[in-house]
Amino acid sequence: LSEQIANSYTFSKNRIGPTIAPGVELPSLFRKKTSGNTIGFAGREWRRKGLERVIHIIEAMPEYELVVAGPPPDEFQHLVDRVKGRVHVLGWIADMDTFFSKIDVLVHPAIEEAYGMVVAEAMARGIPVVVSDTTGAAQHAKQFGKVVPISASIQAWTNAINEAIFESRKGGNRFLRSWRNVSDEYHGVYQILTL
Repeated sequence: LSEQIANSYTFSKNRIGPTIAPGVELPSLFRKKTSGNTIGFAGREWRRKGLERVIHIIEAMPEYELVVAGPPPDEFQHLVDRVKGRVHVLGWIADMDTFFSKIDVLVHPAIEEAYGMVVAEAMARGIPVVVSDTTGAAQHAKQFGKVVPISASIQAWTNAINEAIFESRKGGNRFLRSWRNVSDEYHGVYQILTL
């Protein structure tokens, strides 16, 4: 994220502090899906977060299904119609574990995204992620999946998804970040600013 800001606002390069990622609270019990063929997409702002690109990806991957959480189904039904029978729409849900328990990989090809909390939540649950390079969470996603240039072809996205799922089978890799870590990092930044 710091790099994106510096590139967009070159006058601010020397004024940008470190990016502080949010913390993630995990439920005590969570069971990760393991069949390997279900892509997840979550986001109320589905246009900005890249749902149409995910539909193109699903069209190119006939062995995969898609679970969508967040947007009202009537807003994007025209996209779902292109891959009938392979998209499961949950709509708005309060308990995201319902969503995460149904997917094998989270795909988040956002056009722009300051961070992407859903990406951090997936990584914390050990679910691999494939995100665009214009997602702030890309800085952490490299360790828990794949980062793909927003301008990349659908084939590049499908390759990244297959690689992320394959690599995740090794297991044991989770994004661990408490809100105490976040607090300590902010405290450090404020100490520097007040000197």
